[in-house]
Amino acid sequence: MLHLQTDIVRLRYLTAAYKYRHRAAFAYVRLTDPDAHKTVRRFRVSDKLTTLLLFQEIEPGVADPTPAASAAVDDLDLASIDSLVGDHQFLRLPRLSSQGVLDALCPPGSTRVRKRICVALISRSGGGGDPDGQERHRQALRDFQELYRFSPERVRFAYVLADRQPQFVRALSNPAASPSSSSSSLLIDSSPPPSDPTLHVAVLWRRDYDVVKFDWVKGRTIRQLASYKFNILGRCQYNHFTKIAV
Repeated sequence: MLHLQTDIVRLRYLTAAYKYRHRAAFAYVRLTDPDAHKTVRRFRVSDKLTTLLLFQEIEPGVADPTPAASAAVDDLDLASIDSLVGDHQFLRLPRLSSQGVLDALCPPGSTRVRKRICVALISRSGGGGDPDGQERHRQALRDFQELYRFSPERVRFAYVLADRQPQFVRALSNPAASPSSSSSSLLIDSSPPPSDPTLHVAVLWRRDYDVVKFDWVKGRTIRQLASYKFNILGRCQYNHFTKIAV
């Protein structure tokens, strides 16, 4: 949300909005508009500066959400906008909705010395008011990552909608049935795939673009991730290999 002193939206702001159109929704508030006073007071925006407020997930019932990032300067240049939005373009718990998002959040090519782990909750759309409580479990995973503060350079959290990416979920649930899969037993105590992956958590480690190592967290509650956190941090060795497609 941009708070501007001018009536004209500058090209730099339109350029940034277009660049991140798939990841962010841009809006602006004209500070000279009398109808903007309530918004200005609500977020304590200076009427002397150009201000950018960036919000991520807003929990239901929160009247005054706190921005995930902000900037207030005399003249907000394109480089500053690009840096701010680029560093926060994904939500706290983004959805693995495409190959591009998977590559950005869980990039291939990590090594044993410098592993990058992706912790993914298998969820469903939960339409019609979310009768199955899917969002409650997604919020629990957000709370978990806030509690343990993993480095985003090492561990990223996300969720997958099984009804939107069925091929991806099937590959994780039954790797032996995948025509492009192979498997080996690196962990004696590795967890077998659940019969129904919904609301289970998988931990992924991509070796290259086509192959992913993964393991399922035992149990079906986010709380059980707490006992698994040391494996997530350092002992991340997984026993299945399969080619995946989102």
